[in-house]
Amino acid sequence: PLNNDGLVRTGSGVDPIVNENYMNPTEARLTAMVESAKSRGKEVIVSFGGAGNEGFTNFLSTEELRTQAVTSIMEVVDRFGFDGVDIDFEPDRNLELTTFRDFSEKLRTALGDRQLISATQRNSSVWKGVEDLYNHINLMTYDFSGAWGGWQVWHNSSLLSNVNFDST
Repeated sequence: PLNNDGLVRTGSGVDPIVNENYMNPTEARLTAMVESAKSRGKEVIVSFGGAGNEGFTNFLSTEELRTQAVTSIMEVVDRFGFDGVDIDFEPDRNLELTTFRDFSEKLRTALGDRQLISATQRNSSVWKGVEDLYNHINLMTYDFSGAWGGWQVWHNSSLLSNVNFDST
C-alpha cells in the first residue's frame, strides 16, 4: 500500500490482520505475478489506493510528501517491472486541484510513456484539471445506487426495480 506518508510498503507484515496473499503480497509473489503475466504478453499495472483508504490523500499535503510518494511508487514500478500505475483515489472528496496536479505531473514525468490510470468517483472539477496527464480516467458509478432505501434500479444494480430492500 501507499501510506499517507508517501511511502510504499511491500512484504510480509504489511497488514498483519489480512492473511490472504493477494492482499498482502511479498516481493517474491509480486515478482512471480509480473513475470507470469509478461511471459503471456500481458501488461501489468500496479494499483495504489481504493476503498477504505481515508488517509490516502494525506501525502498530497506537502511538496516533500508528494515527491516522496512519486519516488516510492517509481521504486516499486522499476523494481518489479510494472507497465504503469493505477491511482485509485477513493474517496476523492478531499482532493485539491493544485496539489493533485503537482503530484500527477511528477508521476507522469517519472513514468514517461508508461500507463497512468486513475479511478475516481465524484470530484469532476479536479479530474478535469488533470485529464491531460492520464491515459485513462475511470469513473466509478457503482455507488450511485444500491441496496439502501430510496433508490431504484440503475444501470449497474440488480435487475428488479420493484424489490424492497428495506423489508425484513
